[in-house]
Amino acid sequence: TLTPNASSTDVFDYVYTGSAHLNKPTSLGAGKQMYVVLRQGTNGGHSLSFAPEYHFTDGYSDVYTHSGAKDAIRVTNISGAGIVSGFLLTEMLNDIS
Repeated sequence: TLTPNASSTDVFDYVYTGSAHLNKPTSLGAGKQMYVVLRQGTNGGHSLSFAPEYHFTDGYSDVYTHSGAKDAIRVTNISGAGIVSGFLLTEMLNDIS
């Protein structure tokens, strides 16, 4: 389980193996952004699920699973003044090389 803590940085770099899960971040203020780099562990084939607060553009949350795969997400906290039900607007950036 991975939990970004945005109180100290807004860029995270995780290597995950097996069946991993990305929790919602802590301390990501309203309107603030963060980036999370997601790297497949040795030999690839690992899976990653996301907390329900992440709302993906185009509904696309798949990560690449080949060995050495590197994906990233850009996350914006949509909450604050006048917003009834906040969420994390999330853009998947696949297969960065």
